[in-house]
Amino acid sequence: SFLFTVVSPVRSALEKMKQVLVILTCLSVLIWTVFGAPTSIRKICCRNYSSRLPDLTRITKYEIQNNNGRCRIDAVLFFVNGKVICTDPAHRNVQRFLKILDERERC
Repeated sequence: SFLFTVVSPVRSALEKMKQVLVILTCLSVLIWTVFGAPTSIRKICCRNYSSRLPDLTRITKYEIQNNNGRCRIDAVLFFVNGKVICTDPAHRNVQRFLKILDERERC
C-alpha cells in the first residue's frame, strides 16, 4: 500500500511531464514552420504564360518564378500598373527585356 502511494504521484508527475514535452514539441514545430519560412512568400503563382508581352517602358519590376512544386512552371513575372504578366523565361524577347531592365537598374 505504501509503495503504491509513493509510485502513483511519481507516475502522475511523469505523465504531466510527457504532456508538457509533447505540447512544447508541437509549439516548436509550429513556430519553426511560421518563422523559419522564407520572408518573401510569393502569393502570386503563374500557372500559364500570357500570350502577349508587356510594353517594356511600363514594367515597374520583375520577379523570377521557379518550378518548385507549388508553382509548377518556370516564369518571369512582369509587374505593370499593379498587374502581373506571366511570361516564358525561354522566350527571346523576355530574355532581352531582362537584360534591359537589369541595365536600367544599374544606372
